Amino acid sequence: MTTFTSKDGIRRTTSDKPCPPHCTICFEPLTTMVSSTTTTPEHAVTIDQCGHIFGHDCLTTWVREGHNTCPVCRVEIFTQSEIVIESHSDSDGPQYFALGVYMDVEVDSAVQGNYETADG
Repeated sequence: MTTFTSKDGIRRTTSDKPCPPHCTICFEPLTTMVSSTTTTPEHAVTIDQCGHIFGHDCLTTWVREGHNTCPVCRVEIFTQSEIVIESHSDSDGPQYFALGVYMDVEVDSAVQGNYETADG
């Protein structure tokens, strides 16, 4: 452990041991490894736009609750052009698909027609 005093007079302590990454939503450590050849946590999800890391389940819950921003810095996670609207046989209507999460949505028939025309 190293202790030093900064220019502003605040005494700071650093540890020589690296801190394991943790989910900034639930604060659980992200220590489950995919394999012995990688150091990437198995259930960690990194938001490409800002680099913040979260547990997969936590970020899935965040997105299912209707959020489209990083829980830390509020950068937009996906844009409208990245959202795919799909219909599934086990569903009554279209769903948003983002980050591996399906969310039920109601789409106005005129809006749905615009998507079908653009695709079609």
